[in-house]
Amino acid sequence: QKNTFIKKVISGNFSDKFINEFLIIKLKNLDLFEININGIIKFISSSLIFGLITSIAKLKVPNSNKNLINCGSNAGGISFLKYSNNDIWVNIFTHFFGRSGCRRIIPGYHICNDLKGRACIIAAVEKLRFVYIINHKFKDSGIISSPVEIQKSNSIITNIVALENKFNNPCFATIEIDKHEMNDLSKSFIIRISKFLVFYEFDLGLNILVTSYLVKLNIESHIIIPLHYEFINTPSCLINNNKFIILKNKYRKEIFLTLPKRIDEEINSDNILTTFASFIYKN
Repeated sequence: QKNTFIKKVISGNFSDKFINEFLIIKLKNLDLFEININGIIKFISSSLIFGLITSIAKLKVPNSNKNLINCGSNAGGISFLKYSNNDIWVNIFTHFFGRSGCRRIIPGYHICNDLKGRACIIAAVEKLRFVYIINHKFKDSGIISSPVEIQKSNSIITNIVALENKFNNPCFATIEIDKHEMNDLSKSFIIRISKFLVFYEFDLGLNILVTSYLVKLNIESHIIIPLHYEFINTPSCLINNNKFIILKNKYRKEIFLTLPKRIDEEINSDNILTTFASFIYKN
């Protein structure tokens, strides 16, 4: 019996048939489905994985309608996969950077690609993250160069997304928890926790990652929703917490929107409204 636990769902064009497809990622399987013109979901193929996928993302190929996927696994590496004509996923390129991908300081728990397919960032839960430049020398191929390593101690990443920045440098947004120890008068350690929104911009010319924007968030903030570039012509995103949706960007003031509440929340203040998923529709 196959495992029915769904880890993530990715939509795109993987088989180059100019139709809507979505990939269901399970613990041991990759199941590909298509949606035809009549709106009927059709099963295409299922591939068995000899390992555990910790993170996965869709990769756009320039000058092509076909999408690739790259993923981190428990083997401690990043892999690029493409869907072949034989209804199987083929490994294009793999780069290993750790003996195991199940440790908190080994990158692989978070992965995110630039919307133009130029760079990708793969990060660990704590401290370490790698940025790769993706070279598309051949058709439907993804070859990466040596990674740019960024170490940030006492920092825990909870969420990471790619922001649209047109043909400027790739931009990524993260929610990070900064923890540091402080001594009080009783000579005991107190851990202070703060949460920050950080915009990283990867300079393709100098091959460095620059922190372009940093702001402190409410401790309840937990999810990032990226916005399209045409919205205010600058990389921007929405931050969700238990009470508000906040518009964040580098050049304009914050805009707050109160989340709708249920009637019984005013009576019982113990009920907390939490957002755990989002979807962006572009008309």
